[in-house]
This record gives sequence, C-alpha cells and structure tokens, in this order.
Amino acid sequence: MKKCYVIIGRGDIPTDFPRKELGEYFALKAKIISGEILSKEESDRFEELNESLRKWKRNNRNDEYWEGFFDVISHIMRNAGTSVYFGFYDYCSPSITEAIDRAVKNGCKKIILVPAMLIPGDRICELEIKERVEFSKILYPEAEIIYAWPYPEEEVANFIIKQIERFDK
Repeated sequence: MKKCYVIIGRGDIPTDFPRKELGEYFALKAKIISGEILSKEESDRFEELNESLRKWKRNNRNDEYWEGFFDVISHIMRNAGTSVYFGFYDYCSPSITEAIDRAVKNGCKKIILVPAMLIPGDRICELEIKERVEFSKILYPEAEIIYAWPYPEEEVANFIIKQIERFDK
C-alpha cells in the first residue's frame, strides 16, 4: 500500500498583499464567522479575494512563515522515506483538501496528515482541520486518511525543554 504524508501549515498573510483588498476580505470573513448569510455578490467577491490571497506570490521578504515552513518541509522530504505533500489551513495554496487530492491522485492509499501546530487545544487543529479531514474521507473512501493529532503533551514539553536547554548554556 502506497503511503504518504501531508504536512499542514497555518499559513500567513503576505505583507505586500493590497491593504484595501485585505480589509475587504476580513470584513466579509467576519460576516461569515458571525453567521451572516452573504449575498451572491459578497460570496463571489469573498471567493475571489480568498483565491487571490491564497495564490499570491510568496518569498522570504513578504512571508517569513512560508519560507520557514518550506525549510522544515525540505528536511522532512529528505528524511521521510515516502512522498511528502503540504497544505495550508488558511491564506496560502495549496489548501489541505487540495493537498489530499494531489496525494490521492498520485496513488497514495494511506495518507497521514500532520499539523505543524504543536500545542493541544488549538481550535484550528481541534475542530477546523479535523472537519476538512472528515470531508476528505467522504470524498476519498478508497484512501485511509489518518489525522495524526494531537501530539502527546509530554513529547511537546520535552521538545520545548530541549530548545530551552540549547540556549541555557
């Protein structure tokens, strides 16, 4: 059975994205979050802005998170021993669903999704990513999709302690 990994990043807003469009994006997103029903025009505009934001060209000057995420991904790709894909929760492409879709289309039958966010209790990891994973399981019943979350708290704590020790010499 061909397996692969999908690493999930949070995503960030590029610093050179036009401020007027960003304000419009967040105004529409606030309406969605508050439960308001968008008009057809507002919904279309939100999708247009979301697509523009996700597809914005990124580099080390306008999105340091993006660059750092790919530095980590490149280490994982060199050492994983299997195919590694990536997706973002928000603001960047590909989305989590797009990453899973790519993995399935490349023949992966066992897909292990791992978020880059480590601390338990993160709403994004606990609820929102989990919902997208469950949706993908419905879309791709032929694939075993595993959401490797949460991380064991003791392992996260030990990781943080080791980081402290690196600087406490």
